[in-house]
Amino acid sequence: MKKPGVVLRRPVGTNGEFTEHAELPNNLSTEKSQKSPTKTAPKAQDTSAQKIDDKAMRHTALVSERAHKRIEAVRIKAEVEREKEARRRSREIKNLNLTWNLSRKITRRGLRT
Repeated sequence: MKKPGVVLRRPVGTNGEFTEHAELPNNLSTEKSQKSPTKTAPKAQDTSAQKIDDKAMRHTALVSERAHKRIEAVRIKAEVEREKEARRRSREIKNLNLTWNLSRKITRRGLRT
């Protein structure tokens, strides 16, 4: 490089040489000179050629059925646990109410005497 730090430019829209002062091209047109090529859509494959193996289909159905059964068992187990917890909570509330009522009766008797 003869002069370090000098920015070299090329005329817009051309493949001309890079120079220190880029000149405008002589043949500028307002129309698009090149159209971008359109992409063609990929051709659909023939689905009739792809046959599903009966054994593989049965295996997939079996695996799916097992998964549904497993999910249903987990759901039932969770529901049973919720009901169990609700019954325990209900018993606990009943016992607390009995204790509260009993302590109120004892307190009232003690205040009256």
